[in-house]
Amino acid sequence: HGETVEFEQWYKQKWIDISFEFITDVNERLGLIWGFSTGEWGEKYVIDPSIRLGIATQFRPSAQSAIQISASWLLGGRLREKPCTADYGEIGGVQTVNCRLAATILEPAETLKYLLRASPKDRFSIGFSYQLIF
Repeated sequence: HGETVEFEQWYKQKWIDISFEFITDVNERLGLIWGFSTGEWGEKYVIDPSIRLGIATQFRPSAQSAIQISASWLLGGRLREKPCTADYGEIGGVQTVNCRLAATILEPAETLKYLLRASPKDRFSIGFSYQLIF
C-alpha cells in the first residue's frame, strides 16, 4: 500500500555470533589452530555455525628473530538470506520476494535470484610474521 517498511526488525540479530579460537602447542615449532562459532540469526537471515582448523609454525633464524607462519580453514559459516511475503494488491497479489528488492522495478519472482548466499570472507586465512628483537 505504499507505506514505509522498516528493515531493522527483520535484520536485527536474535542471536549474535560468538567465536572462539585457540592454538594448542604440539611442540616448540608447531601448533594446532582450532575454534568454533555459534552462528547468528535474525528473522530474515542465518549465518551457520562454523569450525576453524589450522596449523601454525615458528622458525628462529637467530636468537633475536622469529618467523611465524599460519594457515587455517573455516568450515561452515555460510550466510543465507530468507525471503519475505509481499502484497502487491490487485496488481500482483501476495507473492514471495527478496525483502530488500520488493519495491524495485524487478518482477517479484525475479528478486528471489538475488537472495544472499555467501561463504565467509575469511574462509581461508594465511598469516606471516617476522619479529626482530634489538
